[in-house]
This record gives sequence, structure tokens and C-alpha cells, in this order.
Amino acid sequence: MRVRTVLMFERDALKPIERLITAWDASGVLHVYDASTCHVQHVFGYADRNRHVNTSNTPSYLLSVRSRFLQGLAIMQLVEAGQLDLDAPIGPLLPEYPPAAQVTIRQLLLHESGIKDYFYGHIMLNLSASASHQMLDDNRRYVLESQLFYQSMPWHEMIDTLGETLLFKPGTQDYWSATNSVILERLIEQTSGLSIQTYLETRIFAPLGLEETILGHQANTVSYVCMRDIHLLEARYEGDTSLVYTTTPADIAKLMHGLRTKALLSSKSWQDGLKPNAHGAAILCDYRNGFEYYESMVLGYEIGLFVDAASQCAFFHMSNEGSIFRLQAGEWTHFLHQIRCHIEAYITKPRQTVLEPYHERNAWDAMHLRMAKDQEEFVIDAKTSLCWALSEPKDKRPYVLMEGMRSVGLMILAIDQDKDIYKIDILIVDARYQNRGFGKIMLQKGLDILKDAGAKQFDIIVNRFNTPAYRMYRSLGFEETGIYEGGVRLSKPL
Repeated sequence: MRVRTVLMFERDALKPIERLITAWDASGVLHVYDASTCHVQHVFGYADRNRHVNTSNTPSYLLSVRSRFLQGLAIMQLVEAGQLDLDAPIGPLLPEYPPAAQVTIRQLLLHESGIKDYFYGHIMLNLSASASHQMLDDNRRYVLESQLFYQSMPWHEMIDTLGETLLFKPGTQDYWSATNSVILERLIEQTSGLSIQTYLETRIFAPLGLEETILGHQANTVSYVCMRDIHLLEARYEGDTSLVYTTTPADIAKLMHGLRTKALLSSKSWQDGLKPNAHGAAILCDYRNGFEYYESMVLGYEIGLFVDAASQCAFFHMSNEGSIFRLQAGEWTHFLHQIRCHIEAYITKPRQTVLEPYHERNAWDAMHLRMAKDQEEFVIDAKTSLCWALSEPKDKRPYVLMEGMRSVGLMILAIDQDKDIYKIDILIVDARYQNRGFGKIMLQKGLDILKDAGAKQFDIIVNRFNTPAYRMYRSLGFEETGIYEGGVRLSKPL
């Protein structure tokens, strides 16, 4: 396994990235930026794993023409020009498909359209019924199915597979469908009068200065898909060459700079395009614990771009190998997730911190808050805390401390005004964000909630050996009002 660092600053802070690359036996390119400064520029692993060909100094990978963020940028440009309306039914634009009268462009981009998936809902069903296909061994069948996804289907033939009804009322469910991106491509071409390739090249790539991104498959790396999230299988691209671009780290760096600086669109369009729905998805991106996440996938070629607006940190990873998952500390994780978690720890500081109720949008990240080792004997973990709180909804109120859109802490309050009960049952700050003031912020906000609910004084018993918690309460004006064998009672009038 080889790790080559082309450029590195602040080595001590970011050195764990090298260990993660080695531990995961990862392949690809990783760049980490703080504003316009590149702190990390790694090239690592294999261009072709089976043949032991190392990644070169000038690797190239495939970028999907139908990447949601590229289509989203194109759509938002056409909306700005008054040529499209995000929330108008698209029926008049697609008269050949009557159910389109119920669907909007916003719902297509957010995968809330209810339109059947032509590939998984038609082509894969036919393959499943094919005796010859089922006779293939599991590996060969998986590779073939992965490759078939990138074969084009004629427009009217695809429309015929969709039927006359939608799977559900648009806007009521979140259901990924490959058909959505095909329809979006059609709308962009019809509205602009340009092919999707010409549109991307002239209105997105050229303004951002991309000079090495070329239509077709000329990548000098070999694709490996990941079967069952654990096995890498060679799967060369044999699909429609008009659906992919060959691109380089230099051009993806320019693309990421455009996303970070919010180029190509007005500030209003960016604001609308980045507004998350209840599931944490936006028109232009998804969100990963506060990071804007822009993604392209073509077989095993994965390009992920992450932007943190608050800190202006951004990073991208390009790879020719699908993500392998491992179960670590009770959580399924993968290389890029581990990289993101480390960078989050490096950049997250109190800026615009709020305490908000536990809800659908922050639920997943709140459940995965990590306990600091020195707190494990004093506080139950986040998942158990939330299960306990949700089992007693009358009295227990879970809150999540958010830094922007990133979950950094969890607090469980107990409030029963009839019984004059006002308590903080649980207070957790993720291990990555300790010693930055988040605990004090969360405690003070929790006390404000208790005071507004009617509390006149707050008392808490802290384990005598939980020194960090004791110091935090004392720093906020709590006084010792009792000392016991196992704990100290601390009190403060509100």
C-alpha cells in the first residue's frame, strides 16, 4: 500500500488522514482546503487493483453527465432566466407522459416525484425472469447489472415502461428513481435548445475554468464496483460514452471552488437550491452532518465534494473503487465517512450554536454522537438516552445542540410542572468537539428552557469523579450544597 503526499500543511493536525488511508487500503485522490489554501493533497492506492498498478501522479476518473448537482445547477440557471419554474407542473413540457401533469421539477430533483424507476422497476425485473441471467454466478451477475445501468434506453421506449400511474402522490414520499434524472436531462435540453453535454460544457465547465474534462471514457484508472458493500469486483465502463466525462483532480478542484464560492448562480438561487427538506436533501446537494455534499457515481467511480459554509473548509475525494463498509463500535462506516468525521473534529467551533428539539432532520446524526472515553462510566450513550426519552414522551424532552447543521451534543430534559420537576437527565457533547465551550453553551440553553418552564432553582448531583462536569457547573455559578459518598450536589437559583 502506497501513500504519496504531494503537498501538506499543518501535518500534526491532519496526519491521522494518512493512517486512515492505510487502514482502509483506499484508492484515489483526496484534497482538503481551508478557504483557497490546499492543506492536503494525497494520491494513493491503485489505478488497477487486480493488476497492482498504482495510482499515477495524473489520475483521471469518470464524472456522470446526470449527476444531480450538475443538473441542479443547470435547472437553477434556467429558472433564473425565467425559462423554467421549479414548482409548476411539467405536464405541458412532457405531453407524451400524462402523469407528468402532477409532477414538478423540484420534486424530480428531490426524488419525490413518484415516477417509476425504469431500470430497477423494469429492466431488472426482466433480468430476474431471465433463466440465462440467473445461471450466472453472483459476481458476474452483479457486474453485468451494474454495467447495464449505464446503457441508454430510447426516450419513448423508456416512457412506455412507466405506465399511466405514479407510485405515490408527488411530494409525499422520498423514493430514488433513475427516471428522474433522465426527465430532467430532457427538460434542460428542450428548454435551452442545447444538448445536455453542450449545456454543461458552455455554461458550467467553461465559466469555472475546467480545461481537462473531456466527454467520453478516457480514464486511466479501472473501475471496481463493491458487491454487498464488502467485495471489490472489476467492472469496466461499457455504457453510453455520451453519459460520462473523463476528468482530473485539477478540474474537480476548480469545480469545488465554484461550489464553495457559490459561483454560477445568484445568491437567492443558491439559498433556494441549498434549502434542505425534511429528509435533509436539497435541490443542489445532500447534507452530511452539516457539510453540503455533491456526488457523482459511475460504476465504481465515485466523486464526492464536501463544503462547510461556516468554516469555508472544503474537500473532495475521487476514486475508482466503490465504498467498502465495516462495522466499527456498533456503527457501519466507510473510508470517506471516517475522513469526514476527522475533518469535522478539526473545523467545528462555536459560531452560531443553537439548541433545537430532536426531530427527523437531526435524528440520525444525534443518534451517532460519540461518547468521550472518560465520560462512559458517568453518562449513558446517545442511542440509549434517546430510547429512554422517547419512551416517556410526557416528561422527557430531547434536544440536540447544533452548530449550523451539524449535531454536536445531546441534552435530555425532564419537565413536569405539576410535580415541580425540572431536571437535566442527560448532557452529552460529542467526543470530537470537547473542550471548545459547547458543554457550557448547551447547559446554559438548557437552564434557560427550565427557567421558562417555571423552575426557580436548579439542583443536580454530579459524580465526584466526573471532574470535567463538576468544573463546568462550577464555572456557571453553581455552588456545592451537599457532598455524598458518590456525588456532589450542585445548586443554582434561576
